[in-house]
Amino acid sequence: MPINTKCDEYNKWSFIWKKTRDGIEGQEVVKKNRETYLPMLNGQTPESYNAYLKRAMYVNFSSRTMSASLGQLFRKNPIIKDVDDDILDNINLAGSSFNYFFKNIAKEIMAVNRVGILLDYSVDQLRPYLTSYQSESIINWRVEIIEGIEKLSMVILEGEKNVIDTKDKYKIKQVNVWKELFLDGNVYKVQNWIKNDKDEFVFDGDEIIPLINGKVFNYIPFYILTSNGITHKITKSSMVDFVNLNYGHYVNTADYENMLHWTGAKTVITRGWGDKAFPIGGAADFPIEGGAVFLEASSDSGLKEELRHKEEQMAALGSQIISGKGRYVASAETSRISSEGEYATLSDISKSLSDSASLIMSDLNAWSGKNQMAEIEFNTDFEVEKIPQGKLIELMGAVQSGFMSMETFYYQLKSYEVYPVNWSYDDEIKAIEESMQKQVVNREETINNSDQKIEKQDEIKKNDIFMFNNNLMNQRIEK
Repeated sequence: MPINTKCDEYNKWSFIWKKTRDGIEGQEVVKKNRETYLPMLNGQTPESYNAYLKRAMYVNFSSRTMSASLGQLFRKNPIIKDVDDDILDNINLAGSSFNYFFKNIAKEIMAVNRVGILLDYSVDQLRPYLTSYQSESIINWRVEIIEGIEKLSMVILEGEKNVIDTKDKYKIKQVNVWKELFLDGNVYKVQNWIKNDKDEFVFDGDEIIPLINGKVFNYIPFYILTSNGITHKITKSSMVDFVNLNYGHYVNTADYENMLHWTGAKTVITRGWGDKAFPIGGAADFPIEGGAVFLEASSDSGLKEELRHKEEQMAALGSQIISGKGRYVASAETSRISSEGEYATLSDISKSLSDSASLIMSDLNAWSGKNQMAEIEFNTDFEVEKIPQGKLIELMGAVQSGFMSMETFYYQLKSYEVYPVNWSYDDEIKAIEESMQKQVVNREETINNSDQKIEKQDEIKKNDIFMFNNNLMNQRIEK
């Protein structure tokens, strides 16, 4: 079995991943796949199908929903404890911050519910770092029970690297590479593979045995993250059902636009006219024994209603993903979809990310020589209740009249997220005092500036009077 062999589970899920990614990517990619997502109608010629495809509209609800979900998840920065700032600022040695890196991880979990993170060590930088791998790059894996614990015993990662073309030193080409991570007994080892000029798989360099504080690993530091935590088991993502509905909506738009194209304009049907061409309008002259009628669509055959129905279903799914409860329920069908709960909500993803990131960053600390457990907590507050109009005036009135303390006033505003994250009552009081001090200083400066301005204006007036009297005296002397 060659190194690039893909396991059965990969082959089972790869089309689902592609279909979901295409749906999130948008209309250009969806239409490029032609009959995969928009089947040809019976009796359609290639020319008529091209026109049918061109008229169809793929409205990308999927991307909007995922962007909104990610925006909610990272509306507040994750709380991070016991991780060095230099690691957080450049977690992958490619300039990515912790937040940016894990935002992409969250995006992958939402899209396909599977993403890999490899913990590795840079000899040049003398520090560990993380590298992410999309689900499509994890082509093969094996799990075994080792010392009573289920562990990954082998993982194959497929990727590409840039090399200089042997025939043209000014040309860069990409070649496939395969990274094999495996346990030899209870020792973690790494071997890289490439294809040679004879199209044979060969080792690329020597076998690597990573060490952590001078000792070998007894596990593979490769973590497959899902909405259920770190696990090799594959389940569908929260976007699969959503994208499927989006494709259904796409087909409905194609049929609706096709119907409008053929029946939107009135069609003349003649009786007893023969095959002779005739004008339309006031110049038309129908014989008594003949005549004509107009054929036109009297209804949209339910297509419009079906479009609205699918939009309601997508609204229900989007609400379920973010809030975990179907707030938008417009029909029995959308209610059913909202309550099925067959996929992870944003809250599930947040909690999974927190647990997974805490474990990974703790292992990274250990490889850095720091014996401290990292704690990562991603945002779980996804619904912001804006302060109602007039509420602030009402609260201030209660404080001013003595019916509410400043502490209670602070906690009331805190519930509406008026203050920054981790902003305490003491922080607010200190900020108010500093603000008042600045106002006093500014007021004193304003007064001083005003006094100086008045003094200067008085001096100018005195000089003007002196010059006027002096000129008047000189004129009298001359006379």
